[in-house]
Amino acid sequence: MRSVENMPVLDWQDGKNAMRAKFQVMHEEPVVLKMPAGMDWSVNEGEFGCTLDDSGMPRDCEGSSLLHRLAELNDT
Repeated sequence: MRSVENMPVLDWQDGKNAMRAKFQVMHEEPVVLKMPAGMDWSVNEGEFGCTLDDSGMPRDCEGSSLLHRLAELNDT
């Protein structure tokens, strides 16, 4: 885990850091997850409380549920 201006940065690494990220989210602490280029992000705009930015990337989501769904979508 690296830190960017006091915000932890985790590589997805086939879901191996999902539990670390979930721990951060559950404690309402920010975390940046670096995802692989081929990641399946097929969540609906309103799903998990997400809003989509201009590029279609989900933002401000309910983290724990979203991480679980991404792991399912990406077989990790």
